[in-house]
Amino acid sequence: MVETRESNSTVESWGPGFIGLMLSVCMYGAALGQSLFYSCHFPDDPILIKVAVSITLALDTIHLYGCVQLYWQVLIVCRRDPSLECSTRLPLGFALAVLVNYIITLIVQCFYAQRVWIMSGGHKIITGLSIIAAFAGFIVGLVCAVSTFHQQTIQYIFTTPLVASSAALGTVCDVIITGSIVYFLRAGRSEQPERKLRGSEFIQQIRRVSINCGLLTW
Repeated sequence: MVETRESNSTVESWGPGFIGLMLSVCMYGAALGQSLFYSCHFPDDPILIKVAVSITLALDTIHLYGCVQLYWQVLIVCRRDPSLECSTRLPLGFALAVLVNYIITLIVQCFYAQRVWIMSGGHKIITGLSIIAAFAGFIVGLVCAVSTFHQQTIQYIFTTPLVASSAALGTVCDVIITGSIVYFLRAGRSEQPERKLRGSEFIQQIRRVSINCGLLTW
């Protein structure tokens, strides 16, 4: 009976997170496929973009490893070692994954902010707002990561309001970027006729991808 209660408690506490981990593994596979597709079909891109893609993929690998390490400790190691230290101590790999997650987010958001800058014809306000939101979220996330390294407890990372604050700022940035892309790629836009983007099927596909990526991030 006691073992059944402990098992139910484990499922309730870690079940949703484990499902999220499985989804992360699937998305990591998609990221690998996208990186391979990019390297094969865009060999003439600037070296800076190629380096950014490679760094992002490497950081994503570290992030996934840290998440797997956390669930390995909680669900496998602590099952054989039911000590308080085992169930509360945060694995170093996951603490590193927290920091890496915010770095990845900053890189991706800055990349899309640069896309907004190009498509808007150098709109300083929209681009500036998206960059400010991106860096604000990163700074809050950096504070969270440093505190996580200092605390070294599982409870802290799941209770600190810094995580929600950084996520909220990231959402603001995603809303600005997604809304801007949809606006500047909309069909029939009449501003700056010489730079007008026609509502072709290709442009509509870009809009749909942008909206789907934004919704997925939210």
